Amino acid sequence: MDQPDLGLTHFIHDALVNFAVHQTTGIPFDREEQDFYELIVEARREHDHQHVARVLVKVHIEDINDNAPVFVGLPYYAAVQVEAESGLSIFKVSAVDGDKGINGEVTYFLKDDHGHFMIDQQTGTITTNYLTGSHAEVDVDVLVQDINDNPPVFKEMSYRIVLSETVMIGTPALQVIATDMDSEKNNVVGYQIFSKEHNSTDYFHIDSSSGLILTARILDHELVPEYDFIVRATDNGFPSLSTEVSVTVLLKDMNDNPPVFNQLLYEAYVSELAPKGHFITCVQASDADSSDFDKLVYSILSGNERMDFVMERKTGIIMLSSHLKQRMEPTYNLNVSVSDGVFTSTAQVHVKVFGANLHDPVFEQKMFEAELRENSPVGTNVIQVGAFEIH
Repeated sequence: MDQPDLGLTHFIHDALVNFAVHQTTGIPFDREEQDFYELIVEARREHDHQHVARVLVKVHIEDINDNAPVFVGLPYYAAVQVEAESGLSIFKVSAVDGDKGINGEVTYFLKDDHGHFMIDQQTGTITTNYLTGSHAEVDVDVLVQDINDNPPVFKEMSYRIVLSETVMIGTPALQVIATDMDSEKNNVVGYQIFSKEHNSTDYFHIDSSSGLILTARILDHELVPEYDFIVRATDNGFPSLSTEVSVTVLLKDMNDNPPVFNQLLYEAYVSELAPKGHFITCVQASDADSSDFDKLVYSILSGNERMDFVMERKTGIIMLSSHLKQRMEPTYNLNVSVSDGVFTSTAQVHVKVFGANLHDPVFEQKMFEAELRENSPVGTNVIQVGAFEIH
């Protein structure tokens, strides 16, 4: 009966390096080094360390024929008299195989013996068969056939580089190299790239034979600051073996975007009697380049010929100048700028000055009189008074 998924998390307790709770181990076994493993698998709910179940798992490594026989005591040399009778034992070769059982059994054969010698297929004993002439020689050739039992191995466990966002398409980013310990036929390695996110294969291309990774599209730190992808190295054996390595490319932010004012026109009002240093307004700009936010510098380009205003370079705050000594103009049109050191943008600030009335308002007459009936309802108009302002 199927059990419901209770959010259990599985762990290997005292795990060996060859095992992991994963669909693949990533590490090949070698029975000749170790043919038996014991490990404890632990299961528990996430964030619950009190309720734990453990089980002992015993793993016997089944032998496969992955080792070639190896001759012992090379090189071999043997001599025999021409008068030797047929069947005379002249030499015994010996080979061993690291495999188990039938996979480790060795059978001996002669290659190009020309009918002069025989070899016992089980013992390796070489005997005479039929000799002619005054001299005979034998070369013992050993042919070792390679099997594809070594996967490609990358030089690094992972790769991480920093790349400028302004590089051109086709720029080499890095080269990943994997080597294979098998023979020449099986150790030819091909490379492929696989995307983990952001469709990295659209932005990078890998040369299948050299492992050289190049940019395939224009990069932009403001859109994607980091790319993560997988490179797989596969050998030419049958069946083929492969290894994967992770690659991270960090884009270095460059100053390739101009600062932009939050608005192109600012309007402000100020009294003619405002004190020196009075706050007028604050202009603000932003820059898409992450490294340029603290580099923005503000200034007044024009419209402030009388120096009635002053601007803070770092904040964009505009204030009345402390040097103000004359009557202000009714309006000011200031042209302000912001710069990140490379690019500059501008905006307009319109300042309107309203005059101050130094006189109190005056009633139209010094005294007003009115009559009202004693039973008048609430809200009845009593009288209307008037006042005027002296300029």
